[in-house]
Amino acid sequence: MSFAHPDFLWAFALVLGAFAFVPRRLRLGALLASSWGFYLVAPTWHFGVLFVSTALDYLVGLALGRIDARPARRALLLCSVAGNLGLLVTSKATGWLALGLSFYTFQSLAYSIDVYRRRLDVCRDPVAFALYVAFFPQLLAGPIERAQSLLPQIQRLARADAPVFRAVDLERGATLIAWGLLKKRCLSDALGPWAIERFTRPEGHDALELVLALLSFNVLLYLDFSAYTDVARGAARCFGVRLVGNFRRPYFARTLGDLMRRWHTSLVDWIMDYVWVPMVAGRLTLGRVALANCVVLAHFGLWHGLRIGLALLGAANGLIVTLEQLPRLLRRRPAPRGPLRAVLAWALMAALWIVFSTAIFAPDGASVVRYLRATLEAGSPGSESLRWLGLAAAGTAAALWLHGLDLFGGEDDASEQTWARVPRGLRVVLLAVAFVLVSRFGAESSSEFVYVRF
Repeated sequence: MSFAHPDFLWAFALVLGAFAFVPRRLRLGALLASSWGFYLVAPTWHFGVLFVSTALDYLVGLALGRIDARPARRALLLCSVAGNLGLLVTSKATGWLALGLSFYTFQSLAYSIDVYRRRLDVCRDPVAFALYVAFFPQLLAGPIERAQSLLPQIQRLARADAPVFRAVDLERGATLIAWGLLKKRCLSDALGPWAIERFTRPEGHDALELVLALLSFNVLLYLDFSAYTDVARGAARCFGVRLVGNFRRPYFARTLGDLMRRWHTSLVDWIMDYVWVPMVAGRLTLGRVALANCVVLAHFGLWHGLRIGLALLGAANGLIVTLEQLPRLLRRRPAPRGPLRAVLAWALMAALWIVFSTAIFAPDGASVVRYLRATLEAGSPGSESLRWLGLAAAGTAAALWLHGLDLFGGEDDASEQTWARVPRGLRVVLLAVAFVLVSRFGAESSSEFVYVRF
């Protein structure tokens, strides 16, 4: 079930309430059944793909725990890699992409790799492992969790000394859910139709409208994806499970490489650990780093869509990131940055990210060319466009302020401590107001989260 669906809160409250009465020895099974229940809202074959991926890596892990011979271990790991990536590539190539497939296959595959590297003990409990893969808050769109972090938290839920709920977890969880739904229902779903309608049918709109729509895509992408992450982290936190953050204030980045490290961090960290580090193992030469950067960011592009244009765009970004790293690779002190140079570097980073976020929404390169041609040929701005410009300026200022403050949906302990310093009575009032705003002013028809389709 989508977090954006109006019935989600009722379904989640039902699961949360029922969990309180489940005997400890049955908690993991009950939570797994609930997770599969949320997923079975999709067509049945989606669940079949999830089950195959889960069973494959569970059995590979058990075999790796019994076998010491390196050739056999490599063969087992190859089975996991081929099976998971085969499912992923086949699904993307045919267009029959199961919901959340990119997220849970990467998560399941990471477990097999870490067991193969002997960095992780084998999980012999099939229910705990299946719940690690299918935990409903982060099943459809992450964040991509590591077994070292999530599995112990899941297993802890069934311990005799584990409390059912803690007040601090319920409050923090509800706050994150409210913040995420505000961003999704009141901002993303309001902005999305306006921008997408102009992108898909650019004819008949003036140049300023089309430029504003183009600039809004990366804002829309951030609002939508960070909203899912907030709700996922909030739902998990209600059960006492802490999921990793996916964003580190990305629009405060000063370089493209810095932005990549701040955006969708669970995916970037996964690719860095399992692709980039093995590629540059040994001596950090300029050639190795450049190749690794291009391959990693090409993978980042292909993950968003199996299109050659996204791969090439990702590889080009890899070259730019390498240029940014050049002084450090050559062991030279980087030249001091004056205000003008800093602004130009930020503008270049923003322009490249706008192109990438627009390419994600576009079905193909021809759509982007058509949009740009319509923008160049469009007429002068009208009064309606000037009104939108004023609203966009005010909205951008407010978004940057909230983005920097990040009081409600902060991804670190500092923001949680800041929120905890607000008087409890005021926190309760603000939380109630947030849910009222979602129910009263949220978009009537909420769209699915963008990243679910990846």
